Amino acid sequence: MPRLSLTALITSTLAGGTLLLAACGGTPAPATPTAAAPTAAATTPAPVATTPAPTAAAATPAAATTVKLAKVDGKDVLVDTRGMTLYVFKNDVAGNGKSVCNGTCATNWPPLKASDAAPTKGAGVTGDLTVVTRDDGAKQIAYKGLPLYFFQADQADQADQADQAAGDAKGAAINNWAVALP
Repeated sequence: MPRLSLTALITSTLAGGTLLLAACGGTPAPATPTAAAPTAAATTPAPVATTPAPTAAAATPAAATTVKLAKVDGKDVLVDTRGMTLYVFKNDVAGNGKSVCNGTCATNWPPLKASDAAPTKGAGVTGDLTVVTRDDGAKQIAYKGLPLYFFQADQADQADQADQAAGDAKGAAINNWAVALP
């Protein structure tokens, strides 16, 4: 194994640190030119042990989901924090702690997922908010024992469908589905 001079070792270590910073999205310090920089084949930087800093999401507890009231088509209905209309599925059984809308059904009718914090009631919401466990293990918010859902065609966060917005209730008249009422 070839021996490296102290200058070559320092240059090699700095180059490795620059590569590590670049790979992690950091901004490397400008390289200092040296008269006899070693070639890449001649040196192998020593591995650098790093411990990632905690992310903001890990350090901050999940916020509680708020269910509140809003006027949709002239009547008070339950909506989420963004004002998106919530629905109940008439095939669900109130109080049994389950959702029967799974798989493709849940793709079209996404559940109102629960965070780690207990759900909170907005003004005018009088019934109990509880959490049920779905077949896939995810947590879903229920109102008066019935799991709450969105209708995919109402979702405002789909950039390719600009006509979708808070206050839409396109799922109100679809088989066995109803707008969630207080």
